Amino acid sequence: MRRIPIRQHYSYRDMPARASGNAARLWEEGLPIPGTLAERYLTLRHLEPPTDDLRFHPRCPYRPKPWTTFHPALLVAVREGRRLTAIQRIFLDRETGKYRMKLMLGRPGQGAWQGGGRAASCLALAEGFETARAFTLIQGAPCWASLGARRLDQILLPQGLTSLILAVDNDAEGELAAARAALRYARPGLEITWMAPRGVKDWAEVLEASMGSLR
Repeated sequence: MRRIPIRQHYSYRDMPARASGNAARLWEEGLPIPGTLAERYLTLRHLEPPTDDLRFHPRCPYRPKPWTTFHPALLVAVREGRRLTAIQRIFLDRETGKYRMKLMLGRPGQGAWQGGGRAASCLALAEGFETARAFTLIQGAPCWASLGARRLDQILLPQGLTSLILAVDNDAEGELAAARAALRYARPGLEITWMAPRGVKDWAEVLEASMGSLR
């Protein structure tokens, strides 16, 4: 057996986690949002009240063993149909309630955060959870989140849709994501439109600006 040279340094690198079982376990451990640090985060972002498929974990693991540390996190469910495929962990600062980092756990597949409402005929699709929630509060339309610009064209949409709104970010990546999604979802009987905010990056910033003007 060869000895590992002591001078060689082996460090941990973040890699996408694939174990959907771990995601399901963490989701089951999650707590209701009211009265938690996650509620404070939603309040800071003007995204209250809490919606479906959001939970709080007071000691959410970050990194695998032996590098594991534990932090409070907002859990965002990712579902393909109604099946949980992954969760996004939004790690929160214990003092301020603001988010520190966002990491996916599991295999999202064609899943999305669907807590923005069930769609009968019209559905909006945004990149981030916060953007999707803000779009619903502003426009009154159900909005799902792909949880990433690169996943905007990979979502399993409900059957029976006649209108799809791409609530994309106001940047080059958002424009490219919308173009890919429009091609991917194009079919007879489905009207696809783009809605990007003006003057700010995303719909979450639109909501924050509008709430700030009311103070």
